[in-house]
Amino acid sequence: MAGFEEFDFSSPLVDLPSVEMAFAYGSGVFPQGAESRAGKKEEAPMVDYILAVQSPPDWHAANIQQNRHHYSALSYLGPQAVDWVAERIGVGVHFNTLVPWRDRLIKYGVIDVARLTHDLQTWESLYISGRMHKPVRMLIDHSPVNAANQVNLRAALATALLLLPPTFTDEELYTSICGLSYTGDVRMRFAEDRGKVRKIVLGSLPRFVDLYEEPVRRLQLASVPVDSPGGAADGLWRQDDSPTGRASLFHHLPFTLLESIAVAAGHVFPAGTRFHPGELSAILGQTLESTSIQRQNGFITSAIASIVQHSSRRQAVAGFLSAGLLKSAKYFGRKLLKARGGRT
Repeated sequence: MAGFEEFDFSSPLVDLPSVEMAFAYGSGVFPQGAESRAGKKEEAPMVDYILAVQSPPDWHAANIQQNRHHYSALSYLGPQAVDWVAERIGVGVHFNTLVPWRDRLIKYGVIDVARLTHDLQTWESLYISGRMHKPVRMLIDHSPVNAANQVNLRAALATALLLLPPTFTDEELYTSICGLSYTGDVRMRFAEDRGKVRKIVLGSLPRFVDLYEEPVRRLQLASVPVDSPGGAADGLWRQDDSPTGRASLFHHLPFTLLESIAVAAGHVFPAGTRFHPGELSAILGQTLESTSIQRQNGFITSAIASIVQHSSRRQAVAGFLSAGLLKSAKYFGRKLLKARGGRT
């Protein structure tokens, strides 16, 4: 099996219709955990991809002609059926999984580029945007997606800072960020290694540092009181957890999360009310002004869990319908074995 460094991650794209943006991610791209499989002779992990396209129905129509064997029997109902399941049942992404490609297995998710951009900016589903909180291997760049992802990364950083104490380490920061998209994920109950978040961070700590260098700088330029550990003798991050300091972080949270935090805190909006994110963050700041940090963090965690739980449930059902019974059973079996291995 090809190792991490020998595999050309962009090579499967040659056999697919053209896409606007593409990246590879997960344990098939970056080793996870301090062990990094050193000295182990294991089957190479499946390589995961996200592909953003202008028109998913048109893309699936072309791909079904080229690669029908990548799809389940759902494809015989046509590309519109494939897209309908992704959009109406899932959260806008269709996955073809356990696809043989040369000496590897690959999985690729296809999403409308406009929907991806929207999720990065709002955390409507926190599904693909959550994957992009972590290092990915970008294969095809797309400027609007890159710009939206900078908003996404600043939001992840601000959310993690709200959940952290006044001083913390690199590992604590990136573990907090990495864990956001797994909070409330239904798969974590039975089909994911519970130590997965820490393994991801340990396997890619320098990549996390590089990924968040610009978001940290942007928050500091926006007068968010957080100091990176560059000149500190103890190597710790420091932040101001006063009401003013925390209010500056709430300003950088995406709309869906702000709305969910308000609901978790018991705030009731008049029917038909629409707020700008800045207005909502100000209202939320007033609502939480007399609330302890511990309770505020409880509201934040509950809000994230509600978003992730809803989207992961929808996507689990859509994934079963898209992959079919046989592939779903095989994929779920691989997940269970991997989770069991991670817990021993």
